Amino acid sequence: MDYLEDYRNMVPDATKQMLTVLIQKKAEKEKWKSLLNQWGFSFMFILVLFWVYASFTIADLTGQEGAGRLLSDPVVWICGLFCMLSGFQLMRLRKKHGKADDEYESARRDFIDRNEEWWSEREQWDNRHLVLEFMKNEYNINVINK
Repeated sequence: MDYLEDYRNMVPDATKQMLTVLIQKKAEKEKWKSLLNQWGFSFMFILVLFWVYASFTIADLTGQEGAGRLLSDPVVWICGLFCMLSGFQLMRLRKKHGKADDEYESARRDFIDRNEEWWSEREQWDNRHLVLEFMKNEYNINVINK
């Protein structure tokens, strides 16, 4: 994919490749963030569902009778199993999102630190702000050195 087709004369090939890497790393980071949010919402939904079910099921029961009835209910076991599954999934996705975020930030900082190396000709250097604004507006990637 050529993300920067409109700017082919303003951007050297090495810079295009680095910006493409940034776009791909940002997309990967957003993918993991989206999955993390989906699993988080499903975890919260099942907890609320469990709480509502448990409060109506054992509302009139107290003590050991209520606890015994609650523990023998298959819906409670299914909710517990799903809560455990989604908890493990949340931990796994949090690690993957953190790794993707670190890789993206590292590549972004590297691009900013080596900004003068990416633009070889004077005309490209003078027009780099157009490309950097495009990256900010189109992909929400801030590579402007501020």
